[in-house]
Amino acid sequence: MKANLATTLVAVTAALFSAGSLAGTPNTTAAGAVSYEVGQGWISDYVDETTPIRWFAYKEFAGRSYCVEASMGSGTYFPLNPDLTLYTDATGATAYLSNLDGTIEPPRNKGATICYSSPLTAGSVVRAVKVNVPVTAGSGDSGLVRVRALESTLYGEQFSFRTGVTGSSQIANTYVWLYNHSNTAVSARIYLPGYGTISLPTVPAEGSTYSIPVLSTAANYTYRSPGFVIYDGYPGAISGRFDITAPDSNNNLVLSERYPLQPR
Repeated sequence: MKANLATTLVAVTAALFSAGSLAGTPNTTAAGAVSYEVGQGWISDYVDETTPIRWFAYKEFAGRSYCVEASMGSGTYFPLNPDLTLYTDATGATAYLSNLDGTIEPPRNKGATICYSSPLTAGSVVRAVKVNVPVTAGSGDSGLVRVRALESTLYGEQFSFRTGVTGSSQIANTYVWLYNHSNTAVSARIYLPGYGTISLPTVPAEGSTYSIPVLSTAANYTYRSPGFVIYDGYPGAISGRFDITAPDSNNNLVLSERYPLQPR
């Protein structure tokens, strides 16, 4: 009786493992990409010379900026160096961005980083990201590779401008001040919900810039809403503020409101 029971348990256990292995697709291809939520922290996966590639996927929104990172897990003792490829959508068919080395700040000896502002004009997209850990054939090297995605978007409570008013001194504008704390020049844009994006001058490494955004060409157009700064640097690389000006009693533009930029 005990033997029959043991045999039954072994058979059931084997069936469960077999069913489990058939129920999912390993994330060695884009079709089996592990779903990831931006900001959830590091997730790890095993790699060796037979499975050096792992796939992940996350949702990206228009008007936001992101960084994707890869590095070897703390339990890996071989000098393996992962690289990343980001794709235009979840199929993993068309490459969008890639980075082999973590050359931007914060510095990294081994690893990869991709930082970018979303090119989407509206809505969202699920992007596939591939992490590849080159392993020498026959070396026996193996270990854990870890991946994460972060949002770098900055948020200002108010952004405004007004067009179609007689006399340039009467046009209310928002001046944008940005400071780049990193060792790499950063490309930045402003995203305004319901309006679109406004390009800004490149912010030099460890430098600041003032800018008057390009205003709408529509006559008698008024905009006042929260604004976002999106950029291709690491989270925290940029700080700054929105300075809103308005005409005083003599029709001179003066500072009326100031809104520091905060992480979204």
